[in-house]
Amino acid sequence: AAAKGIAAPLSVAFRSEAQDVANALLNGSEKAVLLGLSATEHPLAADLLALAQWIGAQTGASVGCLGQANTMGLQAAGVLPGPGGMSARAVLSGTPKAVLLLGADPLLDTQDAAASRAALEKAEMVVGLSSFRTDALLDLADVLLPIAPFSETSGSFMNAEGLVQSFVGVVPPLGETRPAWKVLRVLANLLELPDFAFESSDDVRAKFLASPADAKSATLDLPASLVAQEGLRRLNELPIYASDMLVRQAGSLQATRDGRDSTVAQLPAGLWQQLGLPDTGDGMVRVTQGSASLTLAARRNAQLAEGVVRLAGGLALTALLGAGHAPIQVVNANPATGAAQ
Repeated sequence: AAAKGIAAPLSVAFRSEAQDVANALLNGSEKAVLLGLSATEHPLAADLLALAQWIGAQTGASVGCLGQANTMGLQAAGVLPGPGGMSARAVLSGTPKAVLLLGADPLLDTQDAAASRAALEKAEMVVGLSSFRTDALLDLADVLLPIAPFSETSGSFMNAEGLVQSFVGVVPPLGETRPAWKVLRVLANLLELPDFAFESSDDVRAKFLASPADAKSATLDLPASLVAQEGLRRLNELPIYASDMLVRQAGSLQATRDGRDSTVAQLPAGLWQQLGLPDTGDGMVRVTQGSASLTLAARRNAQLAEGVVRLAGGLALTALLGAGHAPIQVVNANPATGAAQ
């Protein structure tokens, strides 16, 4: 903004690295602003996208999002709340009458496990369609219906470039399990809902990818909610082997370095020093959100902005804490050598 003599949309202090990025965007010939998973799953995702679009407009950079697998396909199929419908956040923030969970753990696949549990405990009925029995499903669901994992079904997905790719099951579904679309079709037929006369996954693809939903551009009105807030904020990372129920159940994947390191809290250099953590190697910290606290291994990450603590979600251990991208407190786990923040 300063280089072009225009007003910036937000009045916040940036690290020197941000100026280097701005110079590269202004002077580069091939440039892009990409929002990753942490941005697209943030509660202020729409505002972050609007800010990225503003940066792109000022620098001539392309703007894109790299979200979870098949996000493009969901958008193309118009998987959005219909008239009178609610988003998942709205459902889990209120008192739902009935909730249908499709291939999801009610605690590990939500941003705020405590809020999700409270909402589902108040619901009159919870039905889970799942390939696995998890403790949370057994505790919160009234009915469990077995569905086959994607590797045992046929279907299609759309990659980040908008290319539709189809696949077939490598083995038949086990026992009485059925592909999820078949279970949903039968439920819809029993409820006499229209437009559910599918005979194959090809019928489903033809129906939902025939007329992609109209894309809506994000507004460029940036709210004050994006202004940096005081205190520490949690960056809710989703580890590669905690992204869905299938990989969480694979003991071989959890035994890898990525799996073992997923519960390590990452702290910026300034906070690491302030807490009196070891100059070399890892440390131990106690993190608190709301009424829940955990003692975890910690690692210094010089790439993190000050005021941000990177702590994974999608894990049974960290599900005990509060919401992702929310305030968090951290102390050195050895009070004799550390300070609180």
